[in-house]
Amino acid sequence: MSPRLRVPLIIIGFITIIVIVIFVVPRGLSLYYQIRGGQQIEYVLRFEEGIQELVCEPLLPTNEEARKEVENGIDDLTRAIRLNKDNAQAHYSLGKANCLLGDPGEAKENYLQYTQMTSLQKGYWTLLKMGKL
Repeated sequence: MSPRLRVPLIIIGFITIIVIVIFVVPRGLSLYYQIRGGQQIEYVLRFEEGIQELVCEPLLPTNEEARKEVENGIDDLTRAIRLNKDNAQAHYSLGKANCLLGDPGEAKENYLQYTQMTSLQKGYWTLLKMGKL
């Protein structure tokens, strides 16, 4: 390879790496935290008796283990949103988590953001069942 061609190729390679780091890595990390946080919330929903998914019901105050799991999920989902503000699914899961912690106002905000970001009506129906629309 000629030295005249080597320098532009190296520059193109560095630019490609920079673009990947700036645009792809944050979205990948956001997806990772969204999945991890969502799994924690789904785990609590699956094993808590009497809690329906589309109804905003708080956990019993005596269930510290489930509450801690939800708080960990909120941390991960907040991280996912911080990395990618357009992560609609993280907003939806965060709304479910806020319902479980007994904060329907914050849940409503997350469901509204989810509904605004998607053409799906899941967030709308959740708000409707909560009696907020």
